[in-house]
Amino acid sequence: MKFLVDAQLPLAVADWLRKMGYAAEHVRNIALHEADDATIREYARGAGAILITKDRDFASVDGGRRAAVRLIWVRTGNVSNRVMLQRLEDGWPQVVAHLHNGAQLIELR
Repeated sequence: MKFLVDAQLPLAVADWLRKMGYAAEHVRNIALHEADDATIREYARGAGAILITKDRDFASVDGGRRAAVRLIWVRTGNVSNRVMLQRLEDGWPQVVAHLHNGAQLIELR
């Protein structure tokens, strides 16, 4: 699996994913940190990446259907990077199970 980490999440999320053995990029590292949602969505789609974001707009319905990009929507509120990574680590087995089952949208709370 390949992941694209959106701008609202720390670079440490992409680092953590790589340490877990996944291919992962943060939008900051590929000069997309100031890109609009459509550009980020298209990049993720073209790269075959699962987008990890806190941005509610990505989880909204576009034109009556979900955008053709798989999404992990992080809904933890404003927490420290340490807490964010701990919640990600704690919930990761369930996230992976949902991804393997074909889920398009996964909420991580």
